[in-house]
Amino acid sequence: STRSVSSFRVYHQTRRIRQQRSIHSGGSQSTAITKAGNRFQRRMGSSKSAWVLIDTICGILDEDPVDFAITVLGGGKDQARSWWEGDNLKSCLVLQDGHFGLEARALPSMTRTIRSEYKDLRGALHNATGDAAGKDAVKQQPVRARMLKATLCLLLVNPDHATVWADRRRCILHRAASLVDDEDSQQMWRSELKFLDLLMTQHSKAPSSWAHRKFVVNQIVQTADETDSGADTYRPQCWNDKMAIARGEIETCHRVAEQFPKNYYAWTHRWWMLRYLHTGTTIGDGSTGINTDAQRNLDALLKVEWDAIIAWLHKHISDHSAVHYGCQVLHLLLANDEESGSDASGGIGSKGYPLPMDRHAFVLDALQSVRDLVDKFDDHESLWIFRRTIVAVVAMACRSTSQGPMQEAWKSQIWPSLVEHDIRSVYRRATTNHAAAEGPRAAVSTHSTSSAAAKQPLTISPHAWSYLMWVKELFCQGSGRDGSNSDTQSSFQTALQENEISLADLETDCVASLLCSRAVHHQMWHVLQGPKG
Repeated sequence: STRSVSSFRVYHQTRRIRQQRSIHSGGSQSTAITKAGNRFQRRMGSSKSAWVLIDTICGILDEDPVDFAITVLGGGKDQARSWWEGDNLKSCLVLQDGHFGLEARALPSMTRTIRSEYKDLRGALHNATGDAAGKDAVKQQPVRARMLKATLCLLLVNPDHATVWADRRRCILHRAASLVDDEDSQQMWRSELKFLDLLMTQHSKAPSSWAHRKFVVNQIVQTADETDSGADTYRPQCWNDKMAIARGEIETCHRVAEQFPKNYYAWTHRWWMLRYLHTGTTIGDGSTGINTDAQRNLDALLKVEWDAIIAWLHKHISDHSAVHYGCQVLHLLLANDEESGSDASGGIGSKGYPLPMDRHAFVLDALQSVRDLVDKFDDHESLWIFRRTIVAVVAMACRSTSQGPMQEAWKSQIWPSLVEHDIRSVYRRATTNHAAAEGPRAAVSTHSTSSAAAKQPLTISPHAWSYLMWVKELFCQGSGRDGSNSDTQSSFQTALQENEISLADLETDCVASLLCSRAVHHQMWHVLQGPKG
């Protein structure tokens, strides 16, 4: 406190001395007046330059650019830093051949200018409360229009500002309430969706922008509902509109994921769109049944999505988000049947229900597609997780207690294929990799506490052994705890014996090889660390 008081005194003494010097030099009070006038002019000038900037950006967006980028343009550094002077703004905001570019060196100054104007508009809207808000509603319409423009420009440079998105939603909803024609409302929401498409060409991983996109899609779909004010009637045209919106969203998510790989938000939004369609297959509130036409259309879309995800994983083998999306599509595809009696949230196999008869061929084809992927890229964990998902689906179907000649025939068909291609082939591939593991095992022998670990075979990638251990736990320990699925365990052991695989040897090899692999990784870490490590 003593230091602050002394600093305060020194500041005022210095200021007094400077004022006296200016008076003695003949400046009198003109210096202080000039400084105050300059501050006022700068404040007024910033407001004018803000609206020149906002109007320019909005004018460029009206031209419907195809993409947006914040980058270094051809102008000089001085022009970028003083963008409000003269014609410098034209060199900082460029639209050429449908490509909208913003000068990166002018971005901080532009952002501060737009944010300052946004705060002023936000204060003007939030200050009106009570009856005054109703009386001044007409007067506030121009302010809301300016707020829409200000938020449009601010979100271009700061797309993850949740407060700005909330204010924009309020203004859009207020504007939508004033529209009488539904076509005008649809046009307004679709223009907002077009703005989001442009925004995601530069900012594709902003959670707030994806949340706003869900809100806009929901508003568009509300006008194309399948029911007439609660009546349990189905309107094919409304469902077709929904399908068109879903295909457009899927295409957008695909484009964003291609441009920005491993995009979690794009794949999540894509899955949300499918789940949104799945809830629309019910009639009314869902208690009156399932519409078969809508279900059939959704089933066709899900099969197309499954083929698309298999093709995608051939090019993006480490995309965990895409693998998760593929698993969810598989769950929804198998649950999209009235016979299954499950919902999209519970997932396939959560209650151990039998697979519908028309799904057997699809599951076998899906399993074969994932086998091919793993055989080509066996050192990627994401593909092994994908394989586990489909094997789990098969396991839950085999655990079903339902009886019937078709179900029993399918079980007798799937067991040999499952053991041959998903257990025996993986086991042989791991155990025949003895020569490739000689080098690492020699380094491990001095650090391993178990002599068995040095004698057991080791695969280069531990994912195969982890998968084999998981399969063993799934079919042996996971079934038969309560005595209800003991047949599954006996069938599994019988299939192993027919393929000349001992369950005890399988478990021993898995444990020893995983321990050996862990010791190898530990030894490699010490080698990389050097003597000091």
